[in-house]
Amino acid sequence: MDVGTAVAKHRELVQPYADKGIKIGSPAVTNGGEDNKGLSYLKNFLDQCTGCTIDFVSIHWQSEAATDVSTFTDHVKKAHELTGKPVWVTEYQAPAGVDQVKFLKDASAWMDQQDFVQRYAYFSVDAKMTNGDSLNELGAAYAGIN
Repeated sequence: MDVGTAVAKHRELVQPYADKGIKIGSPAVTNGGEDNKGLSYLKNFLDQCTGCTIDFVSIHWQSEAATDVSTFTDHVKKAHELTGKPVWVTEYQAPAGVDQVKFLKDASAWMDQQDFVQRYAYFSVDAKMTNGDSLNELGAAYAGIN
């Protein structure tokens, strides 16, 4: 959705809830680096949505190019630095070929230490973290069991 349309929809559909004590988030953006995608889109939205209540920014992160957790943590820091707002990581996952459990543990431990990261959720919990009715190794790590 183009930024202008997103701003108009925010003002019409979301902004009325700000006066009711409900926390309002930004549109969730990817980690795409192209113009008007990812954090660039988020910055454009915030710049154009003057007078809008945005209590936190929502970001997603998925990368096939990353080899360790620092690429992820750098992106989360950049989202906070760019906006000055608390961050909700509404989707993240380890890149293919990386130790999934280690990545999850390292990323979660880092986010738990950041006062600006208020919420986070791993991507596709149902399919990636379970074996039928029980947690697999990744699910147990996410739940803090191992």
